Amino acid sequence: MLRFRCNDRLLFCLCSSCPTELNEDGECANEMGADRALTVTWVIHEVRLAMQNCYDVEIFEVYEYAVTQYESQRGEGRLFVEYVDAYGG
Repeated sequence: MLRFRCNDRLLFCLCSSCPTELNEDGECANEMGADRALTVTWVIHEVRLAMQNCYDVEIFEVYEYAVTQYESQRGEGRLFVEYVDAYGG
């Protein structure tokens, strides 16, 4: 459900220690939450889905960005247009 990149592989695991230690037995010996914790950046939709499926989630930081959409009739929402035009985008 929540992605985790480790050892040049994209994994969907419940424990960060098992792939780091290359534990492929299928049995996780880590019982402490701190040993199992994943500290990664996800989008809010992934976090909500994990919470709906009973994952324990602790959020450290949240960044919110204003969404802009280009409106050609009014010429608004043209983020980086000058840069793209100047450098041949």
